[in-house]
Amino acid sequence: MAKFKRTALLALSFCLFWLGVLEAKGPVMLSLDVPPGKWKAVRLKDLPKDAVVAVAVESSGEISVVLLDSPGYGRFPTLERPLLLGQVEKTLSFSVSVPAADSYFLVFDNRSAQQTRALSVAVRAARGGVDQIQAADAILRRFEQELHQLFIFEPFALGIERCGAPKAFTGAKSVDLCAEYVYHLLLDS
Repeated sequence: MAKFKRTALLALSFCLFWLGVLEAKGPVMLSLDVPPGKWKAVRLKDLPKDAVVAVAVESSGEISVVLLDSPGYGRFPTLERPLLLGQVEKTLSFSVSVPAADSYFLVFDNRSAQQTRALSVAVRAARGGVDQIQAADAILRRFEQELHQLFIFEPFALGIERCGAPKAFTGAKSVDLCAEYVYHLLLDS
């Protein structure tokens, strides 16, 4: 039974790897130059509610970074309640959970500078926590059904629960994947 559980855990880890691949988008890597007195925007198309957007920016000098929803982008350069407004001198990394399903815009504003800024940008988006747990649970149910078709064994509980920390598994009599670890897998994959 111990060998079977090890095999099942290995197969489960493989399934979760594919969950991360299917549920996370990116990273998308961009290189762009923003001339002095100008700004450039990158559209993050059709993000679902509660999606987590992680961004890393490297810049050749100081530049403003703004994350806006579609209506906010329509009013740019007037800024009314941006999701994020920051200044990059060399590097900046952040993640934001988007409040509504929409397209969002990452704006690099170099209007106050006298020199062109060279940027390297990495963007990754992942579904929100509730959607991740539901998707992971559905994959676990399918995995459990396929295991029962392939092997004859005593059933054991397989599930997802909140553990309070991003650890892989918990449970003495069952195999429980921590929901926080699913979130961790999606952002780091």
